[in-house]
Amino acid sequence: MPVTARSASATSTALDLSLPLAQPITLARGPRSHLVTLMDAAILIRDLEPFRKARPVWDRAAEMIMLAGTTGEAADIREATRQLPTAVIFENWWKPKAKQERIDRASPVCES
Repeated sequence: MPVTARSASATSTALDLSLPLAQPITLARGPRSHLVTLMDAAILIRDLEPFRKARPVWDRAAEMIMLAGTTGEAADIREATRQLPTAVIFENWWKPKAKQERIDRASPVCES
């Protein structure tokens, strides 16, 4: 029996943005102050001003949120969660505490 390509809709899974982030993120400034789910993060990006949305750092964050919502895999959710502080630091909406000079890939902490 020959192998045939399935349509994209037959192989794709539903997008679930109700999944929680790897950990909640609290921002010092910005349009949304507390991010708990992938949906919260997606709404933050949706509501950005167009000049901010055009920045590659936000494109990457949106891409990771969509991937995490599609796969539901813990590694993808962690990567989406890690990408958010990267983007908000770029906007100067959060600054790490003195002893948190860099964001740990496994455990982003954004509470101030």
